[in-house]
Amino acid sequence: MKNAAEYRKKAIINEMILAFVLFKDEGIKAVERMYPQHVLFVLENKNKATSTVQDELLHLSDV
Repeated sequence: MKNAAEYRKKAIINEMILAFVLFKDEGIKAVERMYPQHVLFVLENKNKATSTVQDELLHLSDV
């Protein structure tokens, strides 16, 4: 079961990265359509660079 939990955590982190990249490319409306569960995350990090957000999220996956 531990592997399933780790997989799910990584899948969520990947979704968050995709949502952020989509926001940078297409705007918040696209995020609202595709990843409504990550809108708050995107808005909280909207002033950060994509690489910064990605590094922060990938660091979380190592914890």
